[in-house]
Amino acid sequence: MRTTTRGFWERSAPWERNLTSLSVPATPVSGWTAAIFLPLGEYRHCIAVPRGHPLAGRKGLTLAELHGETLMMVKQGDSPSVDRVRAAVEAHPQIHIEDTPQFYDMEVFNRSVQTGHLLMSLDCWTEVHPSLVTLPVDWNFTIPYGLLYQLRPGADVARFVALVRGDGPA
Repeated sequence: MRTTTRGFWERSAPWERNLTSLSVPATPVSGWTAAIFLPLGEYRHCIAVPRGHPLAGRKGLTLAELHGETLMMVKQGDSPSVDRVRAAVEAHPQIHIEDTPQFYDMEVFNRSVQTGHLLMSLDCWTEVHPSLVTLPVDWNFTIPYGLLYQLRPGADVARFVALVRGDGPA
């Protein structure tokens, strides 16, 4: 799989252009086409629930259990994998969706806790915030993670990518 990202490297500082980024998670970002994405694995989409919320004690969730709740998630068009989750959630009009910025920061996690709203999350973020509990949902939505690197990488990056892919010298 070769995904490119337009403009990313052009917006980078010169010293950043020699870097390879391990993206956790990463999906092709809307509008980027000047980099290559090499997938390494996947994380499951989950829902983070504030610890004091009635759903926080569950072992897992269904979409029906989210009826009447507000779910914070990345706005449509920012991530193909999140867009698939959004489509499933939108099939349940009883779930209110609140858009978040494309990249979560601590402000987003804190807002979830402060408002009592649920937050689209990932299984790798189970300990991202002490006041959130990450729960699996009965769906099969995942998001890939991997390496993001220039279309024309330097020799060191090219060797590293070849090693990761398994087609370089051992």
